[in-house]
Amino acid sequence: MSTYSLGEELTSIVLQDRAALALQDQVAQLFLDARDDVYRYLLSLGLYPPQAQEGAQEVFLRLYATLKKGEKIQNPRAWIFRVAHNLGLNIRARQNFQLNLSILLSEGEETNRDSISSGERTRNSPRFKISSIYICEL
Repeated sequence: MSTYSLGEELTSIVLQDRAALALQDQVAQLFLDARDDVYRYLLSLGLYPPQAQEGAQEVFLRLYATLKKGEKIQNPRAWIFRVAHNLGLNIRARQNFQLNLSILLSEGEETNRDSISSGERTRNSPRFKISSIYICEL
């Protein structure tokens, strides 16, 4: 390997490192500027504080990953809030689904104790209800 090609490789590595540092600095500055606003927005969507905090961090991780791929974002603040909105709705839907599932499971246990026939026990069993929910969502 010649000294010239080694120098080219080192220059390439240094330029990549500088670009990565600039990207990290850009995302870090956006994080400092919008973190509290994103957190409050996620709270306004009905998320619990720990979920909102985790969601805000996830938004900025997605921002970094998107920018690292080389995608251009015209308005980063608008992009951040769009992603926060979609993520918040997904978290809330998952939260509601889990709540409904736990209610169904507890109702199923009470019904199973009171049921007489095996057919009723099967239809009222928690596994049957969970299977029905998943089938309906397909």
